[in-house]
Amino acid sequence: MKSESLMWRKVRPALVAARLDPVRVENPIHPGTPDVNLATGTWIELKCIERWPVRDATKVRISHYTPQQRVWLYRRWRYAPGTTFLLLEVRSVGEWLIFDGDVAAKIVGRATAADHRESARAVLAERDLSGLPKILAEVGTTLLRRAESKSETRRA
Repeated sequence: MKSESLMWRKVRPALVAARLDPVRVENPIHPGTPDVNLATGTWIELKCIERWPVRDATKVRISHYTPQQRVWLYRRWRYAPGTTFLLLEVRSVGEWLIFDGDVAAKIVGRATAADHRESARAVLAERDLSGLPKILAEVGTTLLRRAESKSETRRA
């Protein structure tokens, strides 16, 4: 079974329990489209690596993270902040890192393990995946508050 299929089997129950109606997407017409769409309009790209690099200074490599996927996540985040994410599973240590779409486009697969952990919105243990929907919801709430605050500042 493909690594992303295994990830899907692990993360799907948390998304279903949160009533997010997760749908797996395979889109050969538009390369780069993320793997999962939620009822909220949120998109999640699933990526998995077996382990972090042995040396601290070595950059993490994800050969199956395409330029089209990076562009999709970045552009959608720019036009609709809070709607695109990348979820990275590091199997050997049981870590799951969630990245905002714009950060994922720039950092994931191009930096060290320490940089990945520092840039992630959250780092979860597999047993804590049930908290993923709350993290996604908090992003939307935070961005909405910022937008409202900017709007109020302009009116003043």
